[in-house]
Amino acid sequence: AWEWQPIATSGEPVRPPTRFIDGSLHSRTFGVIRVGGSLRPLILASVGAAELRLEGKNLRRPEDGWRTDCVLCVASNDMSTELSLELAQLASSCNIRLVARESDIAAHDFELIRRRAWDYAKGEMEKLERDLLLRDPETPALADGLLERRLVTIESQRQPAVGMVKQVLRHYLPAPLTAMLYELGPGDRTPAF
Repeated sequence: AWEWQPIATSGEPVRPPTRFIDGSLHSRTFGVIRVGGSLRPLILASVGAAELRLEGKNLRRPEDGWRTDCVLCVASNDMSTELSLELAQLASSCNIRLVARESDIAAHDFELIRRRAWDYAKGEMEKLERDLLLRDPETPALADGLLERRLVTIESQRQPAVGMVKQVLRHYLPAPLTAMLYELGPGDRTPAF
């Protein structure tokens, strides 16, 4: 452990990222419906993604460099086809798209099923990010978040892209080594990189 320290890198990148992709998700628990005797949360979300391109020292959004959508998300476990169609029609009349998917979580746990519906909204945001990322597979890009959910095909995994993770959700190192991560400077890497 005493040998672990940031390793400075040197040189200039050959093909630095010149595209930057980020998404946005704003949601509310909009309402509830009763399905099979239990309450089911409805998550209403505005999702979007934008691309910025580095031109000299300026970041500019291309004219077609953004995507937005409004979605109503619900776990569809035990929902009748009639209820799903009714929800879809009501949402569509307000220019909202219904996202109803089966959940692997028991439908009677309101908070967990609400979180799962929020996950559906996040997935829709990631689709918009992926659309922007994949539309120019030759230009190096920096994407906010993990690439594993955005570059899912063998073809797309050849794309010059870097995922920027800003929050460590799982700690793989003992506490003294984890502290070293916060000492990394720009361009530094860890011995395990």
